[in-house]
Formats: sequence, structure tokens, C-alpha cells
Amino acid sequence: MAYGGGSLIMDESLMSSETAAAVKAREAEILDGLFRVNVNDARPTSDN
Repeated sequence: MAYGGGSLIMDESLMSSETAAAVKAREAEILDGLFRVNVNDARPTSDN
């Protein structure tokens, strides 16, 4: 999201206003660089 690789679309009629506000706040944190999720880009290996 921060690098333009993702976006969020939500139908606010399907959720409470509190939930929509929380989602928008987290989206703003991501776009501002305040919230990051570490991504492991290593090739996955099989458990088998």
C-alpha cells in the first residue's frame, strides 16, 4: 500500500462506523509509513 502496490475498497454500509474509522486510520498509518508489516520474500519450501 505504501509503495502503491495495493489499495483498499470497502462498502461502509456493511460495517459499523467505528470499524470503518479504524480501517481508515490504519490505512493512513500505512501510507504515512508509521505502520509496517515485514514481508518474507524468500521462496517457500514444502513441508512434505
